[in-house]
Amino acid sequence: MILILFLYFIIALTFVLGKLLLGFVPPIFLIAIRMILSGICLLFFYLFVQKKPEFRRKQDYLYFIGVSLFHILIPFTTEYIALESMNPSEVCLFYNLSPVCSAFLSYLFFNEIMTLKKWAGLTTSILGIVYFTNPHILAHPLSLFTPPSFAHIFMLISVVTAALGWILVRILVRNRGFSPIFINGIAMLSAGVLALPLSYSIEGRVDVASINNKGIFCLLLATLIFLANVVFYNMYSILLKKYTATILSFFGLLTPLFVVLLESVFLQVAVSRNFFVAVLIISFGIYIFYQEELQQGYID
Repeated sequence: MILILFLYFIIALTFVLGKLLLGFVPPIFLIAIRMILSGICLLFFYLFVQKKPEFRRKQDYLYFIGVSLFHILIPFTTEYIALESMNPSEVCLFYNLSPVCSAFLSYLFFNEIMTLKKWAGLTTSILGIVYFTNPHILAHPLSLFTPPSFAHIFMLISVVTAALGWILVRILVRNRGFSPIFINGIAMLSAGVLALPLSYSIEGRVDVASINNKGIFCLLLATLIFLANVVFYNMYSILLKKYTATILSFFGLLTPLFVVLLESVFLQVAVSRNFFVAVLIISFGIYIFYQEELQQGYID
């Protein structure tokens, strides 16, 4: 269990590192250089350890384009744009919606049955996010119709597209037989390359030479890539051999609380009581959802 806690502590740390890195460069440019470097590292490892992959069908190329866009480019750029104006713990809280969002998309794509209990769990989790973004909704129900902030909209886009991206990864792994390392390597490298012109058109030319404290920036970036793309990926794969995906998902609900601890230390951020109430509501909704998934036999 200690390794599981350490796993999600690492992920919590990546949110804080991302926030610190945004103090050096704009968000889309940061994603571009992070993903290019990560993709090169993964592909270098894959090509020297495993055999060269074969693209058997033209449809495979379309899936890889989809993974590059929906697994990497869109969710990460929208997340980091939102992270500019949100605390890391708030961004992490939105990702607690990922399991129910993925299951809803699985219902659309794979005809997995959505029971009344699963709809109740999904609705409860969504209400948790609604409460967090608008804590006065209980006293003023009409405030539900208040438009959300752009940062919250970007985070919702990030969560939904990331869930869709994982479904495409699932198809490439299970139905096409590709290695997850190869898939992520191609997706990260291509998404990083696409992010460069996107960054230039939106953020303008970024003068890398003018970055202050280049040594600290490079250290933070290298640490982020190492923790997110090397340590987390391998640890999660190892832990899946010992624990069920359900247990790992439940422990993932602790990630926002780890982020709160880290950002109070590194960013001196105070978190409101509403944040912890929202965590409890979302966690309860996911608990209901996953209990039904167990009953239906979709997970071990």
